[in-house]
Amino acid sequence: MPVSPNYRHAQLSARVHAIARLLSREALILLLFIAASAMTLNIFMQTRGLEEGQPRFGLASMLDGSADQPFVKRQLLPRLANFLTELVPANERDTFVQYHLDKYHLKDAYFGRARLRNAGQEIWSADYALKYHLIYFFMFASLLGTLYLLRALGHDLIPSDNPLAPVLPVFFALLLPLSYLHGNFLYDFSELFFFSALLFSAFKGSYIWWLVLLPLAVLNKETAILVPLLYAPLLYSNCRGWAQRSAMLGSLVLAGGVFWGIGQEYASNPGSDTQWHLLGNLAFWTQPANYFLWADLYVPLIPVPRGFNLLLIGAFSLLIFHNWRAHPLVLRRLFWAALLINLPLFFLFTYRDEMRNLSMLFIPTYLLATHALLLYPKPKTPSA
Repeated sequence: MPVSPNYRHAQLSARVHAIARLLSREALILLLFIAASAMTLNIFMQTRGLEEGQPRFGLASMLDGSADQPFVKRQLLPRLANFLTELVPANERDTFVQYHLDKYHLKDAYFGRARLRNAGQEIWSADYALKYHLIYFFMFASLLGTLYLLRALGHDLIPSDNPLAPVLPVFFALLLPLSYLHGNFLYDFSELFFFSALLFSAFKGSYIWWLVLLPLAVLNKETAILVPLLYAPLLYSNCRGWAQRSAMLGSLVLAGGVFWGIGQEYASNPGSDTQWHLLGNLAFWTQPANYFLWADLYVPLIPVPRGFNLLLIGAFSLLIFHNWRAHPLVLRRLFWAALLINLPLFFLFTYRDEMRNLSMLFIPTYLLATHALLLYPKPKTPSA
């Protein structure tokens, strides 16, 4: 029986409307993700800037390779900024900065907010301005990319028809500034991006991406060499075929080469690979009052729980551990692996309650909290 033109028109119209709704939804989600990423980046920049002029770990010393160890080894973004700057001819950089970048007033908004900046040292130049803007953009792109990766992870690991599911990564970005107690560093946002991308690749079984991502993650921050251990529960169950195992082995070899090479290159820089804080941490954590601290991390005079404030930890713990066995097994294993690896490092090498150094726990915690929020059992309605 022939299909009538009206039926075909109705089908086409329905498809057009469905595509329009999809595009509208994605445009709004993109807007939300951009707004959340921009807000988070702004809080970071207002809090600390890029520590310009600070000789131990400031942006200028990271760019020229004179920073102290271990900071100087975190070279992915500095080297990328140096490379892209060289693409602009030296005799055109002043004009390029004045015409294309100065109108955004990044220098007026953020430059000089560093808490540990060397007084009286003027380092702003056309070269530095170009690299400063590039680093700023890389940080924003890392945040935005992380939110989309978290959305993809949530979709695959926590299937749900809840309409809030696609926008839950916004909450990750909104709560991220709680980890900025002692500031942040230019490589911390990209670290979260690599954690998310490597987890997504492992879950999908796309280990060929590890050949690219893991060495870059180690160049971004040397502790990424622990990522295979961090995701061991998932790698053990997913990495079965010879091709996957070969790609995984290749990524480990490349990452190990980057780890060794960058260590050798900056072996003569001052500082050391590790900074021990165990004794200071023991003194800090044995004081009960330190579990009830507050800080105005978002805006002045508006306090939020700081670090290991028991109200904050209690809320997350109740959300995650209530009905613990209802969470997917892979999420529970990822959380325990992150806890076993990250928590000892935190107490040994982190200064007090500097929460950003629990970054290995951020993504498993987010996924568990997301699962609890989306699939939390509804209370039964009493029968009449």
